Amino acid sequence: MIPIAAVYRRTSKGGLSVTFAADLVRRLGAERLFVTSPIDPADDRSASVSDALVRQRELIVEDVRRITGLASVLFVPTPISGIVVDHGQTAEYEDVDTLYPRLESTLCERGCGPILIPFGDSLEAVSAAERSFELARRLALPVVLYHTTWVDPDRESSKPEEHMCAEAVVVNDRLAKLAGEYGLQVKSVIETAEDVVEGIVRCGMRESARLIVMSRSSKTTVGCYVDQALRQSPISLLAIAALDRRRA
Repeated sequence: MIPIAAVYRRTSKGGLSVTFAADLVRRLGAERLFVTSPIDPADDRSASVSDALVRQRELIVEDVRRITGLASVLFVPTPISGIVVDHGQTAEYEDVDTLYPRLESTLCERGCGPILIPFGDSLEAVSAAERSFELARRLALPVVLYHTTWVDPDRESSKPEEHMCAEAVVVNDRLAKLAGEYGLQVKSVIETAEDVVEGIVRCGMRESARLIVMSRSSKTTVGCYVDQALRQSPISLLAIAALDRRRA
């Protein structure tokens, strides 16, 4: 089972995080929705603050139950090692998988479509894709593998796939085979986009993707493709934590 947590925020958009997370809980058949708060003062041990903290958590759980209609809601001081749903524009939790719903209140609010999984030339994508494929299998959604490649001036072909580097070809083949093992409907889209992130977003819109899943690199942090996509994409995005930074 994939645990789902929502970050509760008292903002105009804060309710979207918990409603989106509740929709995932129902679709995945999870036992409960976990909820956490970014303003939880867990480090203060004084008795008066401790009592207030307990009451604050109770009120958060009551609010989430009211908003979502879910009976089973559990407060956790820190995000769980599952999928954390948050409306923040930048990653606050780089050691867990974080889903940013954008303006969507449910996964299939605009109809059910595929999960878009961009990949590059690193085999790191295979490990991240396993988590994506398990999610797609449980949600009964097809997947689209996406890769944009630079034009190789030494190749005369107009077919983008023939301009892929050897490493990217290996990754594409591995991902397509793995998707088949998960029993998923899968197709690959290879193109030569002038901008990688713009290409991802445009492909997601063409394919009516319900979710874009991108893996964070263990090498790049600030300015990475994930953060760029978060700023540009109107489609909900799941950022997979880098393998060497994952919470144990």
